[in-house]
Amino acid sequence: MRLRRGVYIERALLPDDERGIHLLLLRAALLTLHGPVAASHLTSAVLQGIALLDPDLSLVHITRTDAGSARTMAGIRQHNASLPASHLTKFDEVLATGATRTAVDLARSATFEAALVAVESAPYQG
Repeated sequence: MRLRRGVYIERALLPDDERGIHLLLLRAALLTLHGPVAASHLTSAVLQGIALLDPDLSLVHITRTDAGSARTMAGIRQHNASLPASHLTKFDEVLATGATRTAVDLARSATFEAALVAVESAPYQG
């Protein structure tokens, strides 16, 4: 089964839950992206186990420092922002924004209720 251009998986290995599929799509995206990239926003929250209220997992969210502007292409929402080392961590060998940065990113981009759930949960992760 094709995950994205150049990345395939056997159907029997597909996760059977929405979050598992989202993380699989993140890993597929990371195989095809170039430059400094970190999982961020909703995707980082899923990776870290931060509680989410009705998440829309249709797009993988990453932040990069080398993109000219934020854009959405091929199922990836690319955010452009600085990524100081103090804002980054690794989960399962995937570079991601840390729990605090993730909560702040969600507070800026999610509904009030969804942001509140993530901000309340983030201190107990990572």
